[in-house]
Amino acid sequence: MDGAKNVCQVAEQLNIKQIIFTSSVAIYGFVEQETAEDGKF
Repeated sequence: MDGAKNVCQVAEQLNIKQIIFTSSVAIYGFVEQETAEDGKF
């Protein structure tokens, strides 16, 4: 549950200034209608 927090803490320790976050709605599988981030159509 603390994944993002841990990443930020380590980035700070290593003097990393930028974190690139990527995401995908592919987790919802193939749908016939567009799917929003909340899973609603």
